[in-house]
Amino acid sequence: MRWMNGFPSVTAPSILMKRKRYFQLSDGVRLSVAGLLYVMTEVLKRVFKANAGTLFPKYRELSKAWMKIKADVVSVVPFALWDIFFFLGIIAAVFLFVWIMIKNRKALIWWVTTMLLVVSALHFYGSAVWSYNHYGPSLAQEMGFSKDQFTEDELYRAAFYYTKMAALYAEEVERDETGAIRKEAYPLKQAAKDAGQAFVSLGETYPVFSGGSVKPVKRLTVFDPIMLYTGTSGIFVEFTGEATVPSGNDVVDVPHTMCHEAAHRLGIASEEDANFAAFLACDASDDPYFKYSGYYSAFIYTINKLNEISPGKVQTVYKNCQEDGLSLVFTDSGHAVETYKKYDTPVEKAGQKINDASLKSYDVEEGVRSYGNVVNDLIAWYLLQEK
Repeated sequence: MRWMNGFPSVTAPSILMKRKRYFQLSDGVRLSVAGLLYVMTEVLKRVFKANAGTLFPKYRELSKAWMKIKADVVSVVPFALWDIFFFLGIIAAVFLFVWIMIKNRKALIWWVTTMLLVVSALHFYGSAVWSYNHYGPSLAQEMGFSKDQFTEDELYRAAFYYTKMAALYAEEVERDETGAIRKEAYPLKQAAKDAGQAFVSLGETYPVFSGGSVKPVKRLTVFDPIMLYTGTSGIFVEFTGEATVPSGNDVVDVPHTMCHEAAHRLGIASEEDANFAAFLACDASDDPYFKYSGYYSAFIYTINKLNEISPGKVQTVYKNCQEDGLSLVFTDSGHAVETYKKYDTPVEKAGQKINDASLKSYDVEEGVRSYGNVVNDLIAWYLLQEK
């Protein structure tokens, strides 16, 4: 998933106090530049959409290389920097607004035009260096396989396969006496390091995964306690090149979520593709915990889709899978539901609407529902393994 932050330029209060009119020529200049940057961003969207075949994969390679440089630089600190900068930017903007409203309201237009300019500049930059990856070829195309429409029987067989594999690996992860995954056995720091390295072996077979940053995924800093309340389980920020996650994710989801954000760092912008890339990275790992997280996510997506189309066949899948392992999968699923239930608030709904609007602005018509489109990739991948 993508995020934007900003830093308002701060003019000394003494300068603001000298303003004698609400609107000055400099305000008009800032407003004009902000408008121009917005128009340029939208024009380039149309250019990339119409000329994807010409601009890709070169744009993705340049974007990936630039993200690698930034990710390598900021990796000198083990915690996320983007949310610290974002938080400080918000504090500065609010402080200036309050100061202006108290001391000199004639400077309010300065504040508004400055904020618009900063947001427009960052939006333009973020799009230019990363977001236009939304218009590139799908991951399936880059990996050389087709993901056409599939039959109900193919969905059923894929759901059966992923359920069986999830049940198999569920028995290999460490658990406590209640059957729950032992969180302390899988430290977040180690998982973050492994997720950063997860695409190395895949990159040897598929170039789309090569050449990017392999630095550890980072834990959020300032917004760690509240990020999940916005419905966000992980976030990649193109301004610092950081792939980040909050610490509150359920333990079964951590490897897949971290790999999802690491995939964004490789220029894979589509949420569908990032989900599929995360599954592949987990599957390629030697760690049973990563393998289980990948197959657990595939199980959830395919079973949910099968339940939409043919609920009766879901029970058939369950009856034909390993009984012991499947009960562990259900234990983990129930635990995940309880983990995330407390974050189900109006704030989460608002956060999802913002994410939905952001995705749709890059012509992702299904918005946040596009995450579930990974089912098509998973079915295609299963059919390839079946041959």
